[in-house]
Amino acid sequence: MYYRAGSSMTLAPQDFRKVHSIHRLGLAADRPAPTDVLEGTLYFSTDTLVLERSDGVSWAIYASPSSGAEALHYRADTTATTPSDPGTGKIRWNNVTQNLATTLIFDWLTTDGFDAHNFLKLMSVDDKFVIQDTDLAVTYQIWNLTGPAINHPDWFEVPVAFVEGSGVFSNNEKITLLVRSGAGSGGVATHHVTHETGGTDPITSVSGAIVTSGTVADARLSANVPLKNVNNIFTESQQIVRTFPILTFEDTSQPVDQKKFRFFSTAGSFYLQAVNDAVSDGQGIISINRAGNFFASGVVTERNRTVPMGEWINIPFVASNFYSDAPGMTWTVAAGDILTNRYMLIGKTLFWHFYVSTSTLGGTISYYVRMVLPNNYMGASHLTHPIGYFDNNPIKLGILSSTLNSNVITITPRDPIVYNAGAFGLRFSIALEIQ
Repeated sequence: MYYRAGSSMTLAPQDFRKVHSIHRLGLAADRPAPTDVLEGTLYFSTDTLVLERSDGVSWAIYASPSSGAEALHYRADTTATTPSDPGTGKIRWNNVTQNLATTLIFDWLTTDGFDAHNFLKLMSVDDKFVIQDTDLAVTYQIWNLTGPAINHPDWFEVPVAFVEGSGVFSNNEKITLLVRSGAGSGGVATHHVTHETGGTDPITSVSGAIVTSGTVADARLSANVPLKNVNNIFTESQQIVRTFPILTFEDTSQPVDQKKFRFFSTAGSFYLQAVNDAVSDGQGIISINRAGNFFASGVVTERNRTVPMGEWINIPFVASNFYSDAPGMTWTVAAGDILTNRYMLIGKTLFWHFYVSTSTLGGTISYYVRMVLPNNYMGASHLTHPIGYFDNNPIKLGILSSTLNSNVITITPRDPIVYNAGAFGLRFSIALEIQ
């Protein structure tokens, strides 16, 4: 341990406010009462070289010459951030924002001319640094050593992590480095070993056998620990392993009893179910079993359609869906003429039942009438299909045809080649390929 003779200084007593982390230095006799400062306040006695910490009730030694602490005097170098020789008696930070630095750069020699080479070389991971303004400890920084110091000719590169501090150091400012070994036997190390009630100093390495209660701040958790109040990205597969596993999703923006869905597995099947807020009432549910069979308690839609698959849908009456564009010919259909007009979709197949009992053909009678496909679906292939019709005569055989890329079907008589004027009836049940 090296101290330059006459290097300690005496300050007049300072006013202490009861504010956390207002750190001061002065004579041991001028140290304030521990009840006059908040827990966590540090006081450095310049005559005894002891750093003490208040727990709000009493002062305890935080670092001292007898507890493994060392005091080294430097000046701040803020002219650069590069990892290179900072100059005799200088300390440099590798970031212009000092508390974001990850490396401290030390010259071998202190401002006292002490060669700190071996001292820095022997420091260990978790050693604690307290860097403060030599004359007034209001400006200070506390660091932890995160890896072995790297020895260069005439200077050291020391990996660190910032713990806490107040203020920044200006270029060439006189600063003092207090270093306390993380594995020492006094002060803080005792707290880490015994974990006495009320301790609040930073713990850098503990055993699970010692910490048996309490909580750890989120910031102290590993980046591999997912938190429930932030977005998490998992880079490995996850499993829920238990009897009757359940995973519930809740959309808080939805109305009461319409917020929750849950996945669960039981009896060889996997389920997705809508539930009320209390999860006491199951609503819609779908499932798949191990044979690949799919079940749904409600309708199923496909291909971005709004029409449910496999359900018969009544087609609303639209007079313009029935017409003849043969020159001079008309086909008049009233809503009451239609007895059946329904369809069903499965995949790309349209099933259509149609029956009009009484409608009217007029004008210049020709050989075809036309109908618009349900919902304006488009045909996907050419098709002809026999149908039955009657035009003032017994039922006759006609031909229904559809074409590719058309939403219209055409009905023509088979024999004779033109219709008869007057009453006209038509019925068919067909299956069409649609787009």
